[in-house]
Amino acid sequence: MRSHFSLLAFGLFVPSVVACGNGQSQNHSSGIGPDASTGSDASKVGSPTDGGVSDGNTADVPLGEGGASLCNDGGAFLFCDGFEDTNLSDNWSQTQYANAPPPQADSVHYYRGTHALHARTYAVVDAGAAAYSTIQKLASSGSWPAHFFTRLFVYQPSPSPPSPEGLLDLINTTSPYAGIELISNPLGPSGGLATFTYNTSTDQGWPSDAGLALDQWVCFEVEVDTFNSVSHVYMNGVEVTALAGMKLGLPALGNVSVGMSFFSPIAGQKEEDSWIDEVAVSTSRIGCSN
Repeated sequence: MRSHFSLLAFGLFVPSVVACGNGQSQNHSSGIGPDASTGSDASKVGSPTDGGVSDGNTADVPLGEGGASLCNDGGAFLFCDGFEDTNLSDNWSQTQYANAPPPQADSVHYYRGTHALHARTYAVVDAGAAAYSTIQKLASSGSWPAHFFTRLFVYQPSPSPPSPEGLLDLINTTSPYAGIELISNPLGPSGGLATFTYNTSTDQGWPSDAGLALDQWVCFEVEVDTFNSVSHVYMNGVEVTALAGMKLGLPALGNVSVGMSFFSPIAGQKEEDSWIDEVAVSTSRIGCSN
């Protein structure tokens, strides 16, 4: 998300609405939930898991393909949320959104449990007008450890967005908010992935042809070591070596931001959706089965 973060006091959850770059006013009263697809990932699983729960006025919702959320299993996490508590302010610090509704938890797609975070952005009228819908967790001590891991599951429906899409940002909590971002980069050679640092003294980027698979859950884990100034990205448990970063030049990072962000989208980009589940932060490798 780069220049669009406005950090609030730690522990304070306040939705933050940032005006669109073009200053246009548009009517987006539809929100996320009512007009989203009503099918759930669990319906695609051959043998639904027992123990469904009631989701509002809908029928019982079966557990996701990954089973029950593991965020409450007492694992060695610094933070973990599977979005089963749909009141996001209970676990997250703040939201950020522009040309988009605020992110929310729903049961349209979910990897574990019965809910996941749903991010949506509206259609882009003018090229370069940022569009994003994200949620942020600020470390209670002001920063995460110098060496830490962030794991998340991502569901991106087809077709792939035509602009580079930010999935995860790890950010310093003071101006100029230096950070590192994981993006799905459809402008690359084969619609691959990329990581890059921003607002540092020497920003860098690392592209990869390894792409984000569509219409299925993909497990990502990003390792950052600000002391040794290196980073690594793992997809479905395997390192994407082309994304290994060196000489990052990053300060301590205290903000984990997930969702969907388009920093400079192309004109005419349509409404986009994505889902995030089981976001975890730890001082050691988390993997996809925890």
